[in-house]
Amino acid sequence: MSSSRPDTHPSPYDGAGDPLIPEPEKSPRSPTPPIPFDSWEQFWSNMISLSWRCLTTAFALLLLIIGLWGFSRMGKLSHMQQRWFNTITILLGASASLGLGSMLGYLGTMLRWRLLARKKYKMQDIELLLAMPTPTGSAELLFAHFREWRLSLTTFIVMLYLFMNITGRLSVAIFGLTYNLKDNSTSIYPTLTTDWTYSGLVGKNTLDFEVEKNSRSYLDLVRGGLTEFGHVPEIKFDISVPQDLTDGTLDGLRLDTSKPEENRGNVSFTYYILDFEGAQRDQKPSDHAVHSSATCTMFRLDGHKYWKDYDSEDQTPKDWEDKGNGETIAEVLRVLESQKSWPGQGTEQVTWAAPLPKAEKLDPFSVTYVVYNDTAWECTSSLFETQLGNPLPKPLFNSGSLFLLPIAQREAQQGAPGSGGHLDSSWGSPSLGGTSSIVYRSFMDLQTRSSPSVGVQTLNFYQNGTGGSATQKRYYNLYVAALIARLPIAAIAYGNSDRIFPQRIKDPKAHLAEHVETTLEVKWGRVGIAAGAIVLSQILAITAVVCYCRNVYVREDSYLTTAELLKSVLNEIGDGNAMTAKELGESLDKALGGPVSYGTILGSLGDQPKMVLGREVDYNFPGFPPPRKRSVFRR
Repeated sequence: MSSSRPDTHPSPYDGAGDPLIPEPEKSPRSPTPPIPFDSWEQFWSNMISLSWRCLTTAFALLLLIIGLWGFSRMGKLSHMQQRWFNTITILLGASASLGLGSMLGYLGTMLRWRLLARKKYKMQDIELLLAMPTPTGSAELLFAHFREWRLSLTTFIVMLYLFMNITGRLSVAIFGLTYNLKDNSTSIYPTLTTDWTYSGLVGKNTLDFEVEKNSRSYLDLVRGGLTEFGHVPEIKFDISVPQDLTDGTLDGLRLDTSKPEENRGNVSFTYYILDFEGAQRDQKPSDHAVHSSATCTMFRLDGHKYWKDYDSEDQTPKDWEDKGNGETIAEVLRVLESQKSWPGQGTEQVTWAAPLPKAEKLDPFSVTYVVYNDTAWECTSSLFETQLGNPLPKPLFNSGSLFLLPIAQREAQQGAPGSGGHLDSSWGSPSLGGTSSIVYRSFMDLQTRSSPSVGVQTLNFYQNGTGGSATQKRYYNLYVAALIARLPIAAIAYGNSDRIFPQRIKDPKAHLAEHVETTLEVKWGRVGIAAGAIVLSQILAITAVVCYCRNVYVREDSYLTTAELLKSVLNEIGDGNAMTAKELGESLDKALGGPVSYGTILGSLGDQPKMVLGREVDYNFPGFPPPRKRSVFRR
């Protein structure tokens, strides 16, 4: 099928002036006018075959980009994920390279027919040109031309094609510049925990309340904890009559590290011991929890009489002055009276007292008495520790001693953080009662958050003689219970901060280690440039080769079709099946009388052109077969 376009094939080559052809072989040829060849069927067939190869490359590159995106989103990559990443990128890169190689090979099969039709060649060059689609074939042709110094335009075109063939196949490697497996080396520091050995919160002798040299007293820790973590409750300090308390008032006694929780009159605080991780010693709650709780009962005091949980005049009072009264509350009141440490109405002073056990091993429950004017509280408190919700086999702190320390400790350091005055105004030596020794301490500064007794002076429930409602009595009891229960938590939380006591390695077997985290870093701008460059290069290569070969019949890359073409010259010699390629080429050159080119001659009937290799050929190529008669994958 021919076209009437003005594009014409180059003038027939007659060999005149070509230094590569010996003079005897140069002969004039008949000036047969060329017939332009431009088959749309050939164009579309080539484009379909090239499209499949380009789609293979594009699909592999798309999967490669998706793989980069997916692995970059994973963050830290495990060793197995790194192996999968290497496998996938190599596999997809190789697939893209296969697609590029197939496309470039197809362009080589097209280009060789245009070169064969461009001029006349010896059979040695024709053999090399037929093999040029492979990099090895192109290299052999260039080696032969440079060795014999037979340079021509064909040499330059084949050299350009070889460069394009090799760089095109290797161009996928440019994606290696778009991403990087980045190793982030970090030091894993062993977990540290507070060394409580010299904290004053633990000791071998639970009844030894002396503060060791260079140690902070319990009261110092309490005051520091209340100053740093405590709050001022919502209480009016400037009134002299009992006031109504609410849940909000109780919440004002919370600590930043713990808040009060009430259950049937019992107030508890929970604190998780902090561990310290990393180079910056970041604080992290451990599974070691400390629970402190207290329950209080109110007493009405009137002269030398007292009532426990007073609710009416019908209730029978007891006399604390009676020496035969062996109740602990009676002994406490007798000691306070004798030591003149019973705070009266209007004084900014609250006295705490407690009986000392006779045995060194303290009871897990502690009893504390808080006395102010006509009201007193008897509070039972306890402290226990858990790990992962289970009781700790060997508790770190002693419940009894911690609740006794604020009263019985013989030394209190001054100048603690946030101090606004003395934490204690007086300390009483253990006074012998009827059944036990009593210790007491008076606390002042009742309006500051650092005071253990903040706001108690406003809780004189029985100031008017009858007391308030049952609801308010409950709130008053809860308030005092919260004051007592939070003291150990405040001291422990303050001592657990990273600037109070030294720290030690939690696990003796732990040590400093290096940890490498691998992440995928992708430069998406480079990815776009690399993919665009590969696609654009394919388009330019296809356009150049298709345009260059538009006037030449491009034969299929088939051994049968090539053998059919070579038959036209092989018939010129006798039996050559035992000859080498070199001998066969030399024999054909002699038999043909000189170089030949790819073109057409008239058929046997004089109508249908026949494609041959010959010395006198035209370029009247026949119409291209319809696509249905050709395979997409045949060249």
